[in-house]
Amino acid sequence: MKHSGIYYIQIGPWFYYGQSVDLKRRRREHLSALKADLHSNQILQSAYNKYQQFEFTVVGSVPVDELDGAEQFFIDCFWGEDYCANLAKDAASPGRGLKRSEETKEKISAAAKARPPMSEETRAKIGAASSNRSDETKVKMSKRMSGTGNPMYGIPGPGGLPSKSVEINGIVYASQREAARQLGVHRCTLRYWIDTGYCPIGEINAI
Repeated sequence: MKHSGIYYIQIGPWFYYGQSVDLKRRRREHLSALKADLHSNQILQSAYNKYQQFEFTVVGSVPVDELDGAEQFFIDCFWGEDYCANLAKDAASPGRGLKRSEETKEKISAAAKARPPMSEETRAKIGAASSNRSDETKVKMSKRMSGTGNPMYGIPGPGGLPSKSVEINGIVYASQREAARQLGVHRCTLRYWIDTGYCPIGEINAI
């Protein structure tokens, strides 16, 4: 049975977010291409050749018609950051990593603005999938997404976060910005924890 959703690949310090209508098949395709030294993403291929590691994690199940919006959430957070192997800024772009004319960029921008956001049902599914991960997977993702293990550690994000209080493991932070700073995580990481209800370091509630 096919399962569509968002996945996360980590090879050494490099990471990549992607989408697929068949997650099991997509995992096989990535790994097969890497082993054959034929992967289309040269960043991932170079990382695999160096580290000989491959970790594929399902972030959550997402309906096919919402895949672009869900993947875009992560691309908006991490594209261009240290160790991010995503080449394209637009999840729906067929020419990933290619240089585009200004006219093409404007068309892509317009299409992205018109794209519907993730539904509450999809967010709930991602949160449920996250809560069912094994303890080992949670520890790995916690290291990847928090503290000095996060490549975005200490890097302020543009625009910041809304000044709403947030409670994590019984500790109340005056603002989400302050919580992100104190925990050493990227603003988008904290936003994702709040939106999905999945927090690898404990319970989280926006106040």
